[in-house]
Order: sequence, then structure tokens, then C-alpha cells
Amino acid sequence: MKRSIVFKLFLLTSGLCLFILAVIFVGQTVFFKQFYVHQKVKDVKAAFQDYEQDYLNHATNKQAMAELEQDFYQKYNTWITTLDAEGNLKHTDDFFMEIKLDRSDDSALSNKTITVPLYTVINVEDFITDNPFLTPWINEGERIAIAGDFRKLTPLVLMRALAEATTQIYEPIHRFELEIPVDSLSRVLFKLTQASSTYQDPIQNDQVFMIHGMIPIKNIQPFENQLPGWTQGEGVFLSEFHGYQPFNGEVPLCTRYDHNPLNRKEYLLHTLNSM
Repeated sequence: MKRSIVFKLFLLTSGLCLFILAVIFVGQTVFFKQFYVHQKVKDVKAAFQDYEQDYLNHATNKQAMAELEQDFYQKYNTWITTLDAEGNLKHTDDFFMEIKLDRSDDSALSNKTITVPLYTVINVEDFITDNPFLTPWINEGERIAIAGDFRKLTPLVLMRALAEATTQIYEPIHRFELEIPVDSLSRVLFKLTQASSTYQDPIQNDQVFMIHGMIPIKNIQPFENQLPGWTQGEGVFLSEFHGYQPFNGEVPLCTRYDHNPLNRKEYLLHTLNSM
């Protein structure tokens, strides 16, 4: 009898717990989600009113406008931007072309220069036959340059500029302080020379030598790993960043996984084929 009552209480308690869990699950997946979305939209709308006021106060300051957009995104995880009267993005430094109008039936346009962002230029795929605007300057089948074409040529121009600028490669160096036993001096100095370091004359203090100098950062880890073996575990090496020095030796190269703009022919062939 007692066993039957306990079993029924167990079933009742289990059923009640499952019911509560089901209610919580449904509430979170349905009602809470709708509440969250509604609250999110409400907050963004309220923030948009504040943004509009800030925009009017800083409409002429591009830097301030960029900061406002970034702050809006960070606070509400929502991108916002502004368009001009023609629907173009404002406060962007994209590639553009200038069109000078020599003559026009409209006196307001005569001898005027119009700036057109290249991202607004029509693509070849959008070409429409017998379009009076394009004829006769553009023939069907001809390609029209867009902003993306100029961006693809940027690496080529940059590499050429770097080559003409006669750049100098530098490497980071650390200032170090080294304490070693007297009997390991010659070996450690030899290893410091191998590590391309420069150092001052060692200073003896009782049974140890103190050495101060500079060492390229790329050689610090190998030197530290082997120092205990050279000094019977008694060597102490401390270092901190000091600056940069001109790199001597063969220039290290990174493996490229795309087309190399230093190879003008190969890069142009790839770029033109992908345009």
C-alpha cells in the first residue's frame, strides 16, 4: 500500500515538474522571443531619434559622423548609415570620376563639374540595348570600369610604390641583462655572437659576470632554452623590448597563397580574367 502511494506521488511530482519545464520552454521560445524582438525594435527606434538629433548637430563633421555610426552599432548591434538626396552613401571616400559639362541647354549645368562615385556606375551585365543614355559612347559588349576594378589594381600600385621608395627592412630587438658564472663566460660570449647580439664588456662581481647588450627578438627563445646547459643552470637572462634596427642578411619571405603583385604579368593576367 505504501509503495503504491509513493509511486503515485512520484508520478505526480514528475508530471508537475515536466509541466513546469514545458511552460518555461514554451514561454522562452515563443513569448520571450517576441518580447525581445519587440523591445529590440523599440530601443532602436528610440535610439534612432537620438541619432537623428546628433546627426543634425554634426552633419558637417565626417569624423564625428563615423564615430556616431560606430557607437550606434556597438550599443545596438545595428548598422546605420546616411544617404544623400540621390540615394548615394554619404561620408565615404570611394573611387569617383569627374564629368565636366562644357555646354548644356540648362544654364545651371553649363561649365559645371559633376562627381560620380564609381560604385554607382552601371555594370556590363546591366547593359540594355538601345538605351539612349549609353548610345553612342558605349557599344554593346564593351566593358565599363567599376570601383572593384580599381581596387583589384591597388596591390599592383602599392608594390610599385614600395619598390620606388627604396624601403628599408627593420627587425625588433630587446635590451638584455645576463648573469652567468665566471667559468662559462667564453662559451656564452661565443653564443651571444652567434645570436647576432651586441654587448658591452662583461663586468665581474665576485663569482659571476654581468653582461648588458642588445639581441634580435627572433634569437631570444633559442638562446634562453640553451642557457641552462651552458651555465649549469646558474645563468639568469632578463630582456625587454628596446626598439628596431636595420635587418642584416637575407630578407625573410612569406608564402603567398594568391597571385603575386610583384609579378606584374601574372597578376594582370589573373586580374583581367577575373574582371
